[in-house]
Amino acid sequence: MEGEKIIFLDVGTHREALEIEFFQAEFGESNQIKYIAVEADNVHELALSKKYSYLGESIRFHYCAVVGPEYKSETVKFYRAGGGSSLYSERNMEGEIEVPCTHLSKVIRADCKHDRLGHDILLLRMNCEGAEWPVLRDLEEAGFLKYISGYFGMWDDLWKIDINQDAAFRAYLKARNICNFTFNDRDMRFCLRRKAIKYHLITRMLSHIKKKDVPINS
Repeated sequence: MEGEKIIFLDVGTHREALEIEFFQAEFGESNQIKYIAVEADNVHELALSKKYSYLGESIRFHYCAVVGPEYKSETVKFYRAGGGSSLYSERNMEGEIEVPCTHLSKVIRADCKHDRLGHDILLLRMNCEGAEWPVLRDLEEAGFLKYISGYFGMWDDLWKIDINQDAAFRAYLKARNICNFTFNDRDMRFCLRRKAIKYHLITRMLSHIKKKDVPINS
């Protein structure tokens, strides 16, 4: 099998997709990268498609919400929350919208070659305005958590909505040894934050390669 490719999975894509812009600037020249961007609100669809048209088939945009494994409907109500959209009415700042929804596991199945899962480097950045936990539960139920090489995003919005749920979420992450590293659009303004993010991205990618190269029976 050929060498590792990098898949950057961005859930809750910023209106300008600045995180993708940063990743491409830092790693795009010398690596084969595939970008999968998921955003519930399609208000910036035209601008994003135009901005990243130079990436061609290397980037896929999905304008839909991603939900937990128990959710079976084809649409879900979202609330516009300033710069993003949220499943939680407590985050409602600018009205509500009905959007199509899917499971992130289905997006991965559609856009990633199954025989390369676990071989390619899969980096997951999420900014779901408090709904990261259901997305992770979907990936766990599908058996995909083991394929994630690194987790990124603040994941702090649930604390602002329900502190008890947030405590349960933190326990869930700890039990599964999931550690997320902050990587959001606001970080792009600060040189030290950009350096820290780049270092952590490199660390997670090298960790994936090292782990993959260890014989199964060792």
